[in-house]
Amino acid sequence: MDMSATADDTFKVRVITDFETGSEPDVLFFFNGSDSNNFIDAGKVVSIEDIRAEYPDYASNLDDGRIP
Repeated sequence: MDMSATADDTFKVRVITDFETGSEPDVLFFFNGSDSNNFIDAGKVVSIEDIRAEYPDYASNLDDGRIP
């Protein structure tokens, strides 16, 4: 599992490349808005509500106000 962090756009570029090549991760906390629109449009994003329908405790430790 890769839990690395970076403050520049290197991370965004790497994630975008991973999605374009079919190597996207199973779970990812990413930026919303224009940076994620292509992933959403391609049907590669599942809402927290859909996940919680099957796994009710998923992300229960997160403040729901911070989840778009």
